[in-house]
Amino acid sequence: MQLHRVTLKTSSIEKTKAFYTQVLGLDVSIETNNSISFSVGTSTLSFELEEDTVAFYHFAFNVAENKLEEAMQYIKQKDVPILDFKGELFADFTDWNARSFYFHDNNMNIVELIARYDLGYTTDQSFDKNALKEISEIGFVVDDVKLAANKLQMQYDMQLFSKGPEKEDFMVLGDDHGLILLSATDRGWYPTDAPATPYPISVDCDHGDIDLLELRQ
Repeated sequence: MQLHRVTLKTSSIEKTKAFYTQVLGLDVSIETNNSISFSVGTSTLSFELEEDTVAFYHFAFNVAENKLEEAMQYIKQKDVPILDFKGELFADFTDWNARSFYFHDNNMNIVELIARYDLGYTTDQSFDKNALKEISEIGFVVDDVKLAANKLQMQYDMQLFSKGPEKEDFMVLGDDHGLILLSATDRGWYPTDAPATPYPISVDCDHGDIDLLELRQ
């Protein structure tokens, strides 16, 4: 499942532009007074201005598997701290055959770079924006995880992620290319344990346009 475009809120277009162009080196594809979009491989990450918002999200980018360690060093050199969990900087997801690390952007979003070894993404070039292949994950915060999962299955013909998990407070739909993470309200976002809070999100994917607010109804 491809996540073609993910649209989030930001309190500052200028600061968001500075972070994603200067830290990750992404190209701006569209910019207006009230929005900005960045090209991330085959996907687009967009932000809409909402002054005074405290919205924060969790999302991930798929990265070439042989560049994950180099990617971490690249981020560190930009003076962006890597988020650790119980003393570990890399997170190993054995069930998903994946490995990743996390950092905050200027909006305090929890950004993840993840290598999914079943995809086989590699590159011979030094790490740069081209090693980011696509938006890999976007977290939706809902009150009833199972109900939201059923809606996505019935209304959008999505499938549960074959690698799991299926929990009362956390479920995942899609595949290694693109995943929608359903988290219960106040569940801690890994690795910070910051309580998951619903904020506006819209996603354009292979299964159609999905709006978080509509999903929560």
